[in-house]
Amino acid sequence: MANLKKQTFWGGAATLAAAVAVVKIIGALYKIPLGNMLTGEGMDILARRIIFTMCC
Repeated sequence: MANLKKQTFWGGAATLAAAVAVVKIIGALYKIPLGNMLTGEGMDILARRIIFTMCC
C-alpha cells in the first residue's frame, strides 16, 4: 500500500483531457464513413437526433 503513487489534480486533468481527445477521434472515424453512406434524409435524421441528445 505504501508504494501507491499519489494522484495530483493536474495529472488527473491531463488523463481526462487525453481520454476526451481519443473519444473525439474515434467518434470522427465513425461519423465520416457513416455520413458518406447515408443519403441527405438520413443525415437530417442523424443531425436532429444528435441535437436532441445534446439539448435534452
